[in-house]
Amino acid sequence: MKLMQSGKPRTLSWDEHAPILIFSDACYERDAKDLVCGLGGTLLDPSTGLKLFFSCALDSPQRAILGEMSKQQIIFEAETFCAVLSYLMWIKKLTSRNSTLYVDSEGTKFCMMKGFSENATVDSLRAIFCELEVAAETSCWLARVPSHSNIADMPSRGIVHELLDAGYIDDSKLAAATIQQLFTFLKLKVRQKAEC
Repeated sequence: MKLMQSGKPRTLSWDEHAPILIFSDACYERDAKDLVCGLGGTLLDPSTGLKLFFSCALDSPQRAILGEMSKQQIIFEAETFCAVLSYLMWIKKLTSRNSTLYVDSEGTKFCMMKGFSENATVDSLRAIFCELEVAAETSCWLARVPSHSNIADMPSRGIVHELLDAGYIDDSKLAAATIQQLFTFLKLKVRQKAEC
């Protein structure tokens, strides 16, 4: 409702290029010794041949923001965070283009499609995604991909050699910087919701 009132009208235009494909995935194992919460994403632009990926992990304070201190499991939050992170970090490449965003969570897919989640953290992330999509004037198709078919599953677990061998460029430094930016946005959204 807020976007309809404040946003500019959407421009519908024909994109002659094949859609940009983005795959995102997160893993979360609370008792893991090394990688507790990993994030991975890939971007493939069939029109230009551009192939990018990122592989990174959330530290303890970041996981706490997603609710780790009050929940046994934050995979829903992590999956949604990773999907929005992928979109935010590659937003310049998505401007005025069609894209397909594959996520590995039905909950993430449906909350981003319907524009609402009862989970306050996920709902705030969903709101950020909606604002990004409007600002970039892009059309994003959301779909779920199971882990065994998800090219982002390996980088979410820190395994990147196959992507490098396939010619993907490591964009993990940009992901690390964008994570900080996204947490800033997330804290702001949560604060705004609390004030309402």
